[in-house]
Amino acid sequence: MSEMSIEEFNKQVESLAEIGYSIIEKLAREVMDKDKRISSFTMAMGVYFFSDYDGCHIDEELGRSGEYGAYKYYKKSIFDPLNNFLSEHNEAFKFTGMPMRFVRDGEIITDW
Repeated sequence: MSEMSIEEFNKQVESLAEIGYSIIEKLAREVMDKDKRISSFTMAMGVYFFSDYDGCHIDEELGRSGEYGAYKYYKKSIFDPLNNFLSEHNEAFKFTGMPMRFVRDGEIITDW
C-alpha cells in the first residue's frame, strides 16, 4: 500500500463528497420525475424532505403532512434509492448537513 499524505486524503474525501452531493441531487430529481405532485426537495440541518405545491411535506407512509386522514401515496417506495444512499453514506459524509434546495426544473439553492 502506498503512503498517502493528509492533504491527498483530504482531497479524495472532498472529491467523494462532491460526487455524493451530485448523486443526491440526481436521486431526488428522479423521485420528482416519478411523482408530479412533488414540487421541491430540501436538505439541511440533518434532515431531508420533499414538499408538494401547497408546501406540505410528502411522507412516503402518510402522504401529506398536516393532512387529516392522510393516505398512503406509494405501494413501493420511490424514495428507496435516495433513502438507501443516505442511510449508507450520511454518517461518514454528513450530506444532510450540506444545504440543498431546489424546485422542479430549478437550480440548486445552497444558501437560504
